[in-house]
Amino acid sequence: MKTKILLLLILISIPCCIFSTLNYLELFGEEPRRAVVAVEMVITGEWVVPRIHGWTYYNKPPLFNWVVAGLFIAFDSFDEWIVRVPSLLSLFLIAIINFFIVRKFLSKEIAIFSSLFFVTAGEIFFYGTIRSGEIDLFYSLLVYLQIVLMFLFHFRKQYLWMFILSYFFAALGALTKGLPSLSFQALTLLALAIYYKHIRLLISWKHFVGIAVFFTITGSYFYFYSQRGDVELYLIVII
Repeated sequence: MKTKILLLLILISIPCCIFSTLNYLELFGEEPRRAVVAVEMVITGEWVVPRIHGWTYYNKPPLFNWVVAGLFIAFDSFDEWIVRVPSLLSLFLIAIINFFIVRKFLSKEIAIFSSLFFVTAGEIFFYGTIRSGEIDLFYSLLVYLQIVLMFLFHFRKQYLWMFILSYFFAALGALTKGLPSLSFQALTLLALAIYYKHIRLLISWKHFVGIAVFFTITGSYFYFYSQRGDVELYLIVII
């Protein structure tokens, strides 16, 4: 009983500690840049080509800015704390999803501690949550889903869903931070194929369906971008 009470207190105190400082510090580091891009999307109605003070912003794809801009509209406010909400929610979503995934293979206690260790890791708890208006925690959620779903559906031998869902989140990752998501996808699939001796899976029709999902999502965005801006320069910068 004492252990359960202690665990409950920990689970309550962690979000209280994190969200209590949400509006304590002004935006700094890369946070203002993420905020300004999102603000301009809302004000100008230009959601395809990211801009800062009217100048085209090439350094990052727009998915994180879309999420922040959507929250600006939902709350009908440009308050600074809103910029930090997506990443903080991503942090807790990773912990929750991780608990249920680990619980399928290991004990409940290990699943709980695994998620708690992640949320309270020093760099995340004392740095990432303070500067959560940056992309990293949000992007981590996308990469985590991309990789963990690959392993989960491979374990279940549901290969079509493995490719569709992993490439779906790889596409979202690419629209958040560019090329790294495709590298994670390729290296993880190669490692799975070699370890389980499923090399033929890489040239199966199911794999090509997953690839089609990736290029349909990313290709659609860059097609619309090409109608409004210099897509070649944009691709060179983010890749």
